[in-house]
Amino acid sequence: MRALLLAFALIAARPALAAQFVTWGDVEVHYIVLNTLGLLPEIAAHYGIVRGGDRAIVNVSVIGADGTPRDADVSGTATNLLDQTTALEFRRIEDGGAIYFIAQLVHTDRDVLRFRIHVDDRRGANGVLEFQQEMWTE
Repeated sequence: MRALLLAFALIAARPALAAQFVTWGDVEVHYIVLNTLGLLPEIAAHYGIVRGGDRAIVNVSVIGADGTPRDADVSGTATNLLDQTTALEFRRIEDGGAIYFIAQLVHTDRDVLRFRIHVDDRRGANGVLEFQQEMWTE
């Protein structure tokens, strides 16, 4: 569904939510955390994403050197400042040639979450994304 790709592109275009990436070998691993209210209701419903001011999705994609999406094994956790850890259950979404790995999570206002996400493209490019993000309810 091209609409999902468009929705993520429009959201990622906002400066405060710019996508980030790391390079491992010949791949780029892109990642972003978004509040689910930024998704159109019909897109969220189509992919089984629950929208809410206290809900976010973690979106990871793996892109090869030739610009093509790569499949991968993705798993991870989000840990708050009280050291409470939540497992992130990523699911694979293929949409018009693009491949995304999406995990949903619930957070509180001004939660600071430390993300640790393992990515393995099964072709030798693998590593751990580690980043921190303050979460806001809307």
